[in-house]
Amino acid sequence: MTVLVVFAYGFAVLFTGLTWRAWLRRLRIAGRPVLSIAEVADAEPGTAVVVAGRTAGGPPLLTGPWSGVRCVWWEDEVTTMVHHSSERFEYLTTSEQSGDANLHDAGARVEIAPALGRRWLLGGHERMMRQAFSRDYSAGGGRTEYVVDADTAVVVAGVVEIAAPAPGGRRLGHVHWADGTARARLDEITDRLMRTQRLFLVSALSLTLVAVVLTVT
Repeated sequence: MTVLVVFAYGFAVLFTGLTWRAWLRRLRIAGRPVLSIAEVADAEPGTAVVVAGRTAGGPPLLTGPWSGVRCVWWEDEVTTMVHHSSERFEYLTTSEQSGDANLHDAGARVEIAPALGRRWLLGGHERMMRQAFSRDYSAGGGRTEYVVDADTAVVVAGVVEIAAPAPGGRRLGHVHWADGTARARLDEITDRLMRTQRLFLVSALSLTLVAVVLTVT
């Protein structure tokens, strides 16, 4: 019985923390200005924003080199373990990418940095740059391929950055823990974040009740 009580209280604390995190994340995202893609070009670098649009529609369509998935953008990321001595080694990561990693709307477009495009914004909604292939090597390291599917609605919570090499250009990058992308419409975001927060809260309260009942019986 004691073990069950400990587990119940432990998971109650866990879900309380998740509830707090979901609430704080929802507030941070809801507090950001919602910009059109055209407005991002005039935004001050460092500004946290929310932007909605669609991925490129093609043609041309590309083919992921390892997954074989038809897409408008792919990135092949390879991590290798390099031995400097019998006791010293390090992991080195290289990547190659090709295609259109922009978000489009009404003739305007904005680049999405891979570090942001691979981050989750909503549970149950795939990120903009989804993982299409992954393999671990027995000698250490591995290979991962990310792709962007064609003509897909995407919402991005990110931070405006200077885009090189275009002078004065803008792109959206990842700075804050609340940043991320989701294959969803803008009107789904707030509702989904609220439902996630409620789910965690109900779980925390239920587990607390179970723990109290087990303690007094």
